[in-house]
Amino acid sequence: MKIKYDNLPKKTKKKVYEEYSKKNPDLSKKLNRLMIITIIGIAYGIFMFIYDLFSKNGTFSIVLDIIVFVFCILSIIKLFSIKKNLLEKFLKNKK
Repeated sequence: MKIKYDNLPKKTKKKVYEEYSKKNPDLSKKLNRLMIITIIGIAYGIFMFIYDLFSKNGTFSIVLDIIVFVFCILSIIKLFSIKKNLLEKFLKNKK
């Protein structure tokens, strides 16, 4: 029987994440830290894009800001998928 983390109710998801973070506090902290860094990177990319657009810096600066923004978005998507896969493995091992 394959357990789908996506099909669980919201309260059960929170409970499973709390149990997982109690058993693996280091990995949970690392994932949260990476999530915060990517959110800061997204904010930085947006801010610098707007700044470069209005200050009329070169196109290189604008392209660089867009690249930073895109890589931060891709990394946050990958972090969510890693988190989901870890929690699904945890649920399989639990039952």
